[in-house]
Amino acid sequence: MSEIINWALLKNHGDERLEFEHFCFHVASCMFEDYGKIEYFYNTPGSEFYIELKNPLTFGGKTYNQGDVLGWQAKYWKGAKDDSNSPLDADHKKELRKGFEVSMSYRPNLKLWIVCTPGSFVQKEWDKLVTDLRTINCSCDFASWHREIFEDFYLKEPSLFNGIFKYYFGEKFFSLNQLCEISRITLEVLKRKYDVDLHTASDFENSLLSIVDDNIANNKIKDFISRLKKHADNDRKQPIFNTEGWGYSKLSDRFINYYQEDFKLRYQLIDKIYSLYNNRDNIVSKSGELLSLIDEYRNNRQSRVQIINEEFQKIYSNEHDEYGGLDNYLIELAGRARTLESLLTKDEDFSKENLSSLLLLLTRKYFSVFAKPGYGKTHLACSLADNILKRNKPVLFLTGSSFRNCYSFQSLVLEKLDLNGSMSFSDVFDCLDFLAKVHHCKLPIIIDGLNETAPNEERWKEELPVLKVLLNKHSHLLLVTTCRDKTDYLQAIYGVDNYTEVDNHILLNGLVKEDLEVTVDKYFSKYEIRNATVEDFGAFENPLLLKIFCVTNKNRSNIVVNNYSLVSCMDDYSNQLLSNIAMHKGKVDKLAKHKLEENLYKASYILFENDTRYFDFYNQFAQIFEDKVYDLINEGLCFTFEKNNGEEQVQYTYDMVAGFHIAKSILHRCGKEEDLKSFIDSNKGKFFGNKRHTLAEDITKSLFYLVPMHYHKEWFEIMPNPEVINAAIDNLDIFLTYDKGRKSFINILTGIECGIKIKEHIFDALYEKVCTYNIAYISSFLPFFTKQDGSILDQYWNSKFATYDVMQEAYSILHDRYVSNKYKNADLLAFALLMCGITDMEYREKFCKQAFLIIKKNNDEGLHICSLLLNTCDPFVREAVISVVTGLGLHSKDWGTLKSCIEILENYLQNHATTNVVLLDDLETLYSYAEVTFCQQQNREMLYKHVDMKWSEKIEKEWALFSVFDYDYDKSHIRPLFIPDYYHETYYTSSQIYGMLQNMAERLGYDQEVCSMLQNAEDEKVSYRRQLKNNYAFKYGQAALYELYGWLLLNGKLGHEYVGTFRTPLVIIDPSFPKVPQKRKLFTDILLPQRNEDLGNWIKANLSDWQVSLIVTKLPNRDGDWILLYGNCHQMMSEKYANIYMEWNSLLIQKDISPDEVDLEYAEFTKEYDHAFLEELSWRKQIDTQMDFPEDNANILVKYCFSEWTTKRFKNKSIVCLSSEICQMLELTFDVDRLAYTFANEDVSTSFICDDSMFFFLRKDVVDKLLEMKKSYLYTQMEEHRSIIGKLPDTIEEPEIRYNHKVSHNSYSAIPMKRSIDEQKTY
Repeated sequence: MSEIINWALLKNHGDERLEFEHFCFHVASCMFEDYGKIEYFYNTPGSEFYIELKNPLTFGGKTYNQGDVLGWQAKYWKGAKDDSNSPLDADHKKELRKGFEVSMSYRPNLKLWIVCTPGSFVQKEWDKLVTDLRTINCSCDFASWHREIFEDFYLKEPSLFNGIFKYYFGEKFFSLNQLCEISRITLEVLKRKYDVDLHTASDFENSLLSIVDDNIANNKIKDFISRLKKHADNDRKQPIFNTEGWGYSKLSDRFINYYQEDFKLRYQLIDKIYSLYNNRDNIVSKSGELLSLIDEYRNNRQSRVQIINEEFQKIYSNEHDEYGGLDNYLIELAGRARTLESLLTKDEDFSKENLSSLLLLLTRKYFSVFAKPGYGKTHLACSLADNILKRNKPVLFLTGSSFRNCYSFQSLVLEKLDLNGSMSFSDVFDCLDFLAKVHHCKLPIIIDGLNETAPNEERWKEELPVLKVLLNKHSHLLLVTTCRDKTDYLQAIYGVDNYTEVDNHILLNGLVKEDLEVTVDKYFSKYEIRNATVEDFGAFENPLLLKIFCVTNKNRSNIVVNNYSLVSCMDDYSNQLLSNIAMHKGKVDKLAKHKLEENLYKASYILFENDTRYFDFYNQFAQIFEDKVYDLINEGLCFTFEKNNGEEQVQYTYDMVAGFHIAKSILHRCGKEEDLKSFIDSNKGKFFGNKRHTLAEDITKSLFYLVPMHYHKEWFEIMPNPEVINAAIDNLDIFLTYDKGRKSFINILTGIECGIKIKEHIFDALYEKVCTYNIAYISSFLPFFTKQDGSILDQYWNSKFATYDVMQEAYSILHDRYVSNKYKNADLLAFALLMCGITDMEYREKFCKQAFLIIKKNNDEGLHICSLLLNTCDPFVREAVISVVTGLGLHSKDWGTLKSCIEILENYLQNHATTNVVLLDDLETLYSYAEVTFCQQQNREMLYKHVDMKWSEKIEKEWALFSVFDYDYDKSHIRPLFIPDYYHETYYTSSQIYGMLQNMAERLGYDQEVCSMLQNAEDEKVSYRRQLKNNYAFKYGQAALYELYGWLLLNGKLGHEYVGTFRTPLVIIDPSFPKVPQKRKLFTDILLPQRNEDLGNWIKANLSDWQVSLIVTKLPNRDGDWILLYGNCHQMMSEKYANIYMEWNSLLIQKDISPDEVDLEYAEFTKEYDHAFLEELSWRKQIDTQMDFPEDNANILVKYCFSEWTTKRFKNKSIVCLSSEICQMLELTFDVDRLAYTFANEDVSTSFICDDSMFFFLRKDVVDKLLEMKKSYLYTQMEEHRSIIGKLPDTIEEPEIRYNHKVSHNSYSAIPMKRSIDEQKTY
């Protein structure tokens, strides 16, 4: 038998003594690592290394228990003539005795001490040593390890020890540095393709790097386990169900049982994982075991989840959820389960971090990465290798092309490692595995570009399976390969047609959305491209195109990145390519460049003519380009070598590059416009239709860029046929970026009769832009939008924005400043108003309010947009435009802006036969505002222009009214038109009213069939938001009702809501557009009992003194004294069984009436306005025509409660305001944006508004002035309602009373008065 151990070979690794110590450590570690963690530090006391057992160990016929310690002493003592014998003289024994004494002192629980030497001791001398050592500790065992013992270990378990022995005693040795040098050389070869400064790591790459290093992987697993445990412990502190929430009563027993069981089993699993693995030193080695545990739980959970989901659906279908409370309750339940589950659940794409995905990575031995050309395969491979090298860990990185001409994978690796003939390939893997173990990591073997092994790529079909068998035997090795996802390569290398059929596949999709902006910034910074505006980052998903763009735009500033600039960069790139290849002695050879360009035209036209994307390398490409053929291929960005069906071919690297050059070759052939038209017509099938040229998309894109340069006309102007127009719609960015192109295209769209397919295509294209957060130039399309019928807009635009996700994404374009700042105000406003046609009430309100905020920034441009959009056929959009224009007028502080707003509404009324009551009311409101604020008298004759409009009552075709108006709406707003009551008489029958409404709705665009179709489709998609939706039919029914109400008011056949106005209960939008006030609390005191046992005393108590103290008080961040005119607060806590509500109300009382004489029986502290606009409350007194109120000078405040009237209105919080009389008397100005009154530009009021309280204060000096002017004093009524709610626990005694209502009063005068407080009944 050949020699297994040759100690002389240790010197190849460095110092023999130190290497012998390392060898002994690795052997011991290999044998005992599962029993505890080996301590091996520099200059460890007494022995080289120790292990404290965590599990019982049987070794040498004896069992050692948990907590026992094993120690090793390594002495490289070789015999002078024979290294198979190690000397053990008196000095050696003395040295060992001293070492053992120190070992016992350091580790008193030492139970086995092993002395390692190259050769064996003489038995007699060893026995003497053991006898001597036992005088120090008689309970310790001793063993001698030497060559024969080491070789015996190896022979008994060669698979366990082969890596160690081949590493130390192989004829040839390879080190970490040697292995890493091979990888560095590969990185150097690929540096043209890989730039570390520009790389953005994918989720997969980050995940893979996290498991290569054992320490990082261990810490990551422990972190996941501890996070899971922490989440679970926090989660179980809360009851699984809120049994007091009203949604609980809707849950089925089956749902409750399975949902509870799901939580219980999840908690149990997490507890088990934590107890078994959290304190493990080497969890990585147990990753398979841990993953099996989680997979078993996951598989068992599937049936449970199915039942829970079934119950979810039953609950949804059985319950009518008008206000969305049940929906929110169920969403919270599902979300709570998902929170913990998401940390456990497996993610096959490694795009989410969780425990299962991490463990799955750790248990996999090989990863097959696929991608299209230019989508980052080489970047991934290089980045992995580069990062591992930087960590000083081993990695073997090779290119697929290096295997093209070698005999086999094995032979090349042996050659690279300089091991030919000296070590088997299996031994090499053992050594690599051992090297990884030594460095506490996994060693990746990375092969980039298996397809680049062509023409010998089929070798992998045989070699990869063999390689994988070897990998499965080594716990510290990984294989990472990259390959094109093309079928030809997949068949040749893997014997499959699709990459998904390959085990452990990963598909790279280029730069993902989350990384695009970061990567583009890196590239732009590297190439010094400054102040660029990127309209669509998606174009750069292919890193190759990003690089071409940067190369051609280096050192440029203020570039707009869109289809136009991308195609134009192809022009620049083509020119640079030709110049670089035609370079001779530092100068461009113009003749050579011209010849190259002509050959490029010739070659590109071959692709068009043959309807292909490939050149035959020998018979076409090489023949055309002759001596420049390899210059073009090696340039790397333009052409790439391919293999197809056994043939060697060349193709353009990127379709856009190909399409551009083909388009140039076509125009090179066409001299005049007529030539182009003739060419396109004769090759129509290659450009349009189902059998287009394989590169037709990129050819047409480039033609839209190149044609205007050749003919000074747009392609669609030369050929305005449906095919070219549809192609133009697919390439909007090419011509939208310049004014002439935009105007030409819109003129074409509005100047010809577009078919429905073209209209649909336009809407689809604009919608796709919105989905990529791109609304550039959308205002240019307003003439197109306003030309469309309402049913067209609903079918192809509004209905696209039905679901929450889509609406929220669209809204974020306006709401997210980072996004909105990219666009002009005209586009932002146009988009916001166009979005007001959707049926979702919540988001229609949001878009409308955003439109108002936008127009405030730029009046002139905004009013132009509004004047265009007023002509829309969409009633919702028209209503929004009218409200936004009115809102701008009401907020204006100059007559010029207000006048412009009035003119826009007047012009519309002048040119359209309409009696829309919203239009009439808003215009009248602007008239009144102009007269009061700017003293500009207005002629109201315009309001009556269409008073004689004719209405048809005859119904041609009956349709279901319930599909237009719901019962409540019909009852509140339509029936009063034919059912008289105390306040008004009627003039028409029900059939006449419904007939007029139906005919008007149809005139306004109502199409019953279209609305029904859209409604059914939307109901299926958004069942959980139904209560927030209007029907499509309602849009037209409401608009018809607006027209009817306006006409009836004009003709005196319907009473006005307020004297002199056209205000009606129909109004949905307050054009004041009140801002949501920032939440502010006046106080944070808890007014409820501290303990449940205090309920009896608490219910009898009162806070009268505290209430009085708030009436005249100091306020934070405000100077002087402030007077409380109104306040309320409400606190309730079901677990304290307590509820309290307090309210302060104020009146002005004439001085000659004493506080004791005040009669409050019919007092109305604040007059409520249901239909008034917030902005007009400060300057306009609204007199209700249906209520006969006596003149009452006592009221100081009015209450704005616009949204309390109906859920269909825009949501604005109810607040208290000063009455218009008080406001004008004190010459105060109301700032509707801040909900504050000012005098001489100083705030004289302040409010504290939050969810459970509202307080309104006026500055004391202003109140004093008011009291003096009114010859009054301030009379405040304070109420306090206390109640005990719910069934009390048996441990709490039932209080004498459960409800207590106290009323007290306070008087304030500028001249001090005697305060009067009286208390009323206790219930």
